[in-house]
Amino acid sequence: MASILQYIGDLNITMEGKIGELKVDLALIRQDLQNIMHRVTEMEGCLSKMEDTVKFQEERMVHLRRPCDTGAGMAHIIEKAATEKGALPSIAGPRGDQRKEGNGNISGESGVLERRTDSDAEVAADCTAE
Repeated sequence: MASILQYIGDLNITMEGKIGELKVDLALIRQDLQNIMHRVTEMEGCLSKMEDTVKFQEERMVHLRRPCDTGAGMAHIIEKAATEKGALPSIAGPRGDQRKEGNGNISGESGVLERRTDSDAEVAADCTAE
């Protein structure tokens, strides 16, 4: 009888040890899940910032594509200057009533755009200033 009680006592201690280990494991799992949720929240914030940046860049591109006083879009002028410097392959042809002349200039309703050799920023500044 004493051996049965001893066995039950040992079994009880073993079970309490196993339950304690499980509690520790559950606490570690809970901490890991909280860390994961925190990272997900951070990533959502980053994605939100990226979406805002994309929206801003899209609005900026719409602004750059508006025609300026020269009759050509700023994006076209910037693209043309970059293409001439070899930074971009030429993908855009003449727009609207514009026709490319033999000397490489583009003529349009508002006159002739000269072949630009300034930087892209200067070209854009010229377009907005005119």
